[in-house]
Amino acid sequence: MRVEEIFSSKGRVKVLKSIVFHGEINLTSIIKETGLPSYGISRACTELHEMGLIELLSNGKDRLVKISDLGIRVAGQLFGGKSIPLYAKLEELLRRLSRI
Repeated sequence: MRVEEIFSSKGRVKVLKSIVFHGEINLTSIIKETGLPSYGISRACTELHEMGLIELLSNGKDRLVKISDLGIRVAGQLFGGKSIPLYAKLEELLRRLSRI
């Protein structure tokens, strides 16, 4: 995965930021938050999933997306991790889990 691939689409960056900030979020909420059309959100999520940055989940009717372990690390570098509350918590959790 190259950084250029992530930044080649403003929509993809918006979607990734939304997912990183929330950790886990449904597609409808991403649409409302970003103002992007549903087909753009779906496409961005598919691409981010193929890059290994997010996980696609299903909760009944809701389609959820969740930041992956790789996504946490990448997002921390791309978006200045310490300014993202969820990132700091997840990073600490990953550190603790890796010691077990």
